[in-house]
Amino acid sequence: MVAGRCSPNEEPLDTVRREIREETNLRVEVEESPVDSYAMEYEGHSMLVIIYRATAFSEEVRLSDEHDAFEWCLVEDFARRTAFPRLAEAVRRALRAG
Repeated sequence: MVAGRCSPNEEPLDTVRREIREETNLRVEVEESPVDSYAMEYEGHSMLVIIYRATAFSEEVRLSDEHDAFEWCLVEDFARRTAFPRLAEAVRRALRAG
């Protein structure tokens, strides 16, 4: 999953587009309505998670310096690997909507 934080005065949808471009270099179209949003604690910090559905128009991933690898996986493989069950459920809903 691509993730990131909003810059000051940046809209969440703009953050999604920027983070995807910075972290993967994929060209995407992001749907305007979030699939899910919720508050959580992570490593002692409160955060608001907003999950969007996006469609990629390019397939060549070029990772930023923030990452050393990537992997495409099926949703159930992702669900087994993630420590965040609500995120896995949001991914399932996003795929069903497509």
